Amino acid sequence: MKKKLFLAALFFSFVLNVSHGQKFGIAALAGINLCQINGDNQRGYKKIGMTAGLRSIINLEDRWQLHTEILFSQRGASPSDRRNISLNLNYVETPVYLSFLISDYESTGIFRVYAGASFGRLISYETTEIFNNPGSSMEGEILSLREISSYFNRNDFGIFAGVHLLPVNNKFGIDLRQTFSANLLFDKNEVDHFIKNDSMRSYFISLRFFYELNNIGDKKKKRRRR
Repeated sequence: MKKKLFLAALFFSFVLNVSHGQKFGIAALAGINLCQINGDNQRGYKKIGMTAGLRSIINLEDRWQLHTEILFSQRGASPSDRRNISLNLNYVETPVYLSFLISDYESTGIFRVYAGASFGRLISYETTEIFNNPGSSMEGEILSLREISSYFNRNDFGIFAGVHLLPVNNKFGIDLRQTFSANLLFDKNEVDHFIKNDSMRSYFISLRFFYELNNIGDKKKKRRRR
């Protein structure tokens, strides 16, 4: 019930934000996340998850736009050679950000840079681990991933930066984004005894395609000849 109320509140805030803009639009977007988690003894962006949702586009003065998104986003970690770990994290998140128009000429395509912050809510997760827990010792205990998951932070606050590129027309584009979680997914200091595990923090790169449904965004211009 709490999850349904949370999702309804996110959707209502998204629609309300869009409806109050004087010049606003909506874009549908979908793509993949390339993910890793610091502290899980994995290396590289090996985990691939899907991401999809809606984006609002509010035209501000000059070259600026304000955007709000509501997304389903998969994150986590995938197995490495040393330690067979699989961690699947499913989030609903709402990024908010400002973008600035760099170019809108037909010869170069529409190009925007942006930065912002996001709030995510962990709605479900799944852990798999081939790992024999050695138990406690004088040096401390190593918790399994399943034991760590009970300490997962359900709320995630992220900061990100990225680019929008519309190379073909005014509606269809590509989005590339790097996101860093500002807070920890797992904080080892919350465990009431000493453990050898590291705290865990999420990072991911998003590659997405988007389509502007009502064409309120940028329009390509012809470069004037001198």
